[in-house]
Amino acid sequence: MSNRRINNSFLDSYLKNFTRYELLNSSQEIDLGQKIQKWQKLKHQFVQFQKKTGKKTSVFDFCSDFQLEEAEFYLVYEEGQQAKNQLVQGNLRLVINLAKKYLGRGLSFEDLLQEGNIGLIRAAELFEPSKGYKFSTYAYWWIRQQIIRAINNSARTIRLPVHIIARLNRIKKTQHKLAAQLGRTPTVQEIATSLQMSAQEIEKYREVAQKTISLSTIVDEQGRETLQDLIADPNPQPDFLERVFSYEQILEKMETLPPRYQDILKKRIYEEQTLEAIGTSTKLSKERVRQIFQKALSRLREEFLKDN
Repeated sequence: MSNRRINNSFLDSYLKNFTRYELLNSSQEIDLGQKIQKWQKLKHQFVQFQKKTGKKTSVFDFCSDFQLEEAEFYLVYEEGQQAKNQLVQGNLRLVINLAKKYLGRGLSFEDLLQEGNIGLIRAAELFEPSKGYKFSTYAYWWIRQQIIRAINNSARTIRLPVHIIARLNRIKKTQHKLAAQLGRTPTVQEIATSLQMSAQEIEKYREVAQKTISLSTIVDEQGRETLQDLIADPNPQPDFLERVFSYEQILEKMETLPPRYQDILKKRIYEEQTLEAIGTSTKLSKERVRQIFQKALSRLREEFLKDN
């Protein structure tokens, strides 16, 4: 009970702070993103100039070499910092919404919010409006990634018994073997049958073995397959299965797909909309959305396999 009261108190304090800030529309986010990128580009040039000269170069030296007024340098800096702060403040709700989803995973609510804020700030620094995606969609990935990484880093302080590690290795080896034989990701029951275990036991061991992966989003209605499972090679190699793809890499591959495929993938994976909700917004049946989603995933998988 005490932890819940502490969390609620902290949440109240957090809410009082972020409710002061206005929500941003798309044009405002684009404008802020452009100012941030302008400063990021100038900062990168400044750092590279320092490396090139081999000394701690002053702003005056940098501006003289680039024929830039010092006043312009500081103006770009100030506008960039203000834009980043405004973009972060206008999206603090995203952090709260995501932090709530990961309560009970080993970190306090306060820690979840702090980690989420780190992800949000990073998203603001890297957001490129010219890529065409919404900031909320982009930031969602960074916030979640930071939270998941923190949870897993915390969990790694607990050492697993040797016999559990051995059993986990057997499960993983069997999964790879069955995938090669079947040409698809094996079901939990198939793995269990092969190992003469129950499906419930397999699930419990998998929960123990949770790892930090950027493709951990559940993508089937039963909640058993992740995006990583569906991207996996029919003849998987461990190094490929364990690879972590960045948000930008996934978006880059998505851009090779038809617009409808891109739209449904983004809504399902990054916005976590249900098939029914997507069907309503696209005026398609739930079954049709499911079919398109599966086709889009297959195409996405093919794009990744081209590079592997």
